[in-house]
Order: sequence, then structure tokens, then C-alpha cells
Amino acid sequence: MKIKVDRELAKCGRFLHDRIEPHIERTVVSCDVAMVENPGEPEPAGAFIERAERGQVAFSPARFGEKWGTTWGTTWFRIEGTVPQESLAGGQTLELVADLGWEPDKVGGQAEGLVYRADGTAIKGLHPLNNWVRLTGNASLPDLINADGSFRFYIEAANNPYLVGWPARSTDLGEGPTGKRDLPYLLKRIDIAAFDEELWNYARDLEVVRGLIRSLDSSTVRYWKAVKALQRSLNAYDDDDIEGTLGAARACLKEVMSSEAPKDVLHESAIGHSHIDSAYMWPKRETHRKVARTVSNALALMDYDPDFRYAMSSAQQYEWLQQEHPDIFKRMLQRVKEGRFIPVGGMWVEADAVMPAGESLVRQITFGRRYFKDVSGRRAARHMAARQLRLYRGLPADRPTCRVRMVPDAENLLERHHQVPASLVHVGRHRRHRNTHAFSADRYLRLRNAA
Repeated sequence: MKIKVDRELAKCGRFLHDRIEPHIERTVVSCDVAMVENPGEPEPAGAFIERAERGQVAFSPARFGEKWGTTWGTTWFRIEGTVPQESLAGGQTLELVADLGWEPDKVGGQAEGLVYRADGTAIKGLHPLNNWVRLTGNASLPDLINADGSFRFYIEAANNPYLVGWPARSTDLGEGPTGKRDLPYLLKRIDIAAFDEELWNYARDLEVVRGLIRSLDSSTVRYWKAVKALQRSLNAYDDDDIEGTLGAARACLKEVMSSEAPKDVLHESAIGHSHIDSAYMWPKRETHRKVARTVSNALALMDYDPDFRYAMSSAQQYEWLQQEHPDIFKRMLQRVKEGRFIPVGGMWVEADAVMPAGESLVRQITFGRRYFKDVSGRRAARHMAARQLRLYRGLPADRPTCRVRMVPDAENLLERHHQVPASLVHVGRHRRHRNTHAFSADRYLRLRNAA
């Protein structure tokens, strides 16, 4: 009987949502949560936590399902509890998992948080797609849970108005704290959970195979092998007996996931990059905090995956991190030395490249590259035109005496569909097209790194 492909793909989506994802994180401890709100400008995290540890902050109990936060204000959550010894001794991977009331699957323009130890050092950021902090097991930072199982953390939660969407939403709530609950969030969850990495990997396998089926030509043998493998895997999995069926379910996908693509396909490589506007639709001080959250998350992913690489531009943002979070900055420098955290861009900020004069742009690059050289011992090797409103065609991309090479980033090309001069594009091992015309965005997206 012919397989109904659409039905199998829909079934896969239901499996992921209803029968797999709910079992990946199993609550071990429901935390004791207290909170205190600061409706004004944020207090430095170190100073606040020092006062809190001395008992000089009046926390009140936080109840799940209740509103928290005032517009552009800060709410501090104190997280306490004790993990049972059997959970610590059982070799489980434990994580702090939080849901501050986010709109799911969307990041950047809503509430975010940064988790701290009781000594004031930062651990990791929180947002809708990265809402965990690894406490034990692979890639966890040391001594996050005491020997007796007790723990205490602080979350600095920013109540930012909802600005997610494209074109990006604006807000009429101003650029500073209002002291009002204009758009409050509902606290949904802060727990210690046991993380099932094998089940999480199975969910990613299903997503990859599902995406492969949607992208392959339905007339090819590989397409139908992938469809059949997906069907067998879903039939083998039983969420009432995860331990007994998970291995067989993943084995059904092994062959199709390990098979090589045709010889004529292009090989792609990608490096993580989170573009951060230094000045956008939020207070500039919120950019400072976003940088800390973003970098701490990138470092956590590096701890988790030794192959993960991350690139970040804007020397100004590095300096903010150096001044305000020296603990994160120190960890970042170690990854820079390893070649895994990669300073790019060379400019002091990602400046507009149309209105400023050429001298201003050269100054941006000069000061930025000098900072990277002084702090990390290396210069940013490329200038990346990350989401600049327009590219200044006078930038000396091909002049060897300048030693600055322009690379437009994919976000710039995909979201804004710029007509970028082809001479600014690098392909493969630093090869460049020297055509005098400009390609459309979809043409650029076909230029892959063959390295």
C-alpha cells in the first residue's frame, strides 16, 4: 500500500509535540521562588546580590500564574531548594528550567533573564528557545549545587515590551521605565528537571528527517527511503515504554541519516552569530544586558558541544562585557584563544555605512581593530556588514592596502533583500566574485562555502 507522505509528516509533528517533547524534561524539584521588583533603572547585579545575601532585600513569595514586572523594569527572582540525594547520585543530568511567560518560539523582543550564583557571578541567560541552565552532568559549571543538594540562584529578569515580528514591532511605551504593569508577563515555571538527552536527540533526528523529506525530490529513491524510515521509527516508538523502545526507534533512522548525499551537491558550513543592535527599540542599557545574556549562552553551548563556533562583532559590546561582567569576559577570552569564539567585523559598532563620511568609517574600523588586538591578541580578520541599513559602495573592499575585506552576513541578505555589490562576497576559501553587477538575495544564498 502506498505511503501517504503528508499523513506521516503530520503524524511526526504530533509525535514531537504530544509524545516526545513533554518527556524530555521531567521535574525533580519544584523550586521555592521569591521576587522583588525594581520599576526604575536597574541596579548593578553584583551590588544587588550582595545586598540580598546580607538580608537587606525584602523579597515576597512568587506564585506561578501571577503577573510580574513593570515596563522596562527589572524583577529579581530568588530560586532556592534542595535536590534529593538519589537524584544527585543517580547520574542524571539536572537542569534549571524556567518559563517567565514568554511567547513561545520567538526571541529578541520580549522578557529575558540572566541567572547568577549567590556570589554574584553570572551563569547563563534565559530566553524562550534557551530556557535551561545545566546544573549537573556534561557541560555543567562546577559547584552549582552544594554537596547536601541545596542551591540558591538569582534571576535578573528584564520586563521588555513585546517587540517580536517582522517588520519589527514598535512600542508606544517609550524608551525608559514607566513603573506600570502595561504589558506584564505571567510566571509559568521555575523547576529543577532531569534532562533526557537521548530522547532530545531522537526529537532532533525526527526534525532532520522530516526536513529532508520536505526538501528532496519525490521521484528519487532517497526520498522514499527517508519516508519509509520515518514511518518505521514512529511505529517503533512507544511513550509508555520509552526506555524499551527509544533505541529501536532511533535505529530506524540511522541508515537514512548516515547516507551520503549525491556527489554533485554543495557542502555548507555555518558559524553561529547573534546580531545585536547597539541602539534599537529598547534602552541602550538593555543592550548591555543583552550582550551578557547572549555571550553566556554561547559559552554554555560551547561547553555542551565541542564543535560549536560563534562569531560576534562590535568592539563596543566586548568592552561593555569587559567592564560589567569580567567573569563572563574571562571565560570568553579563553574560547577566543581556542579559536572558537571569533571576533569579527573590526568596527567599533555596526555603523550605518551610507550617511557617515569615509573618514568616520575608517575611524570605526581603526578603533575596533585596535581594541580586538589589545584585548585578545588578534585582529578581526574580516569586516562583516551585518544588517547595516545599506552598504556604502565606496568602502575599499578590494584594495589590498586597506587589508579590510567585506562580507555581507546572511541575515542582511535574507531579511532585507539588499542588492549587495558582488565584489563584496567571499565564496569558498576566500575567493571572490569580481562581477561588476549586483546579485539578488536569493542568488547570494546559493553561494556556499565549499571549504
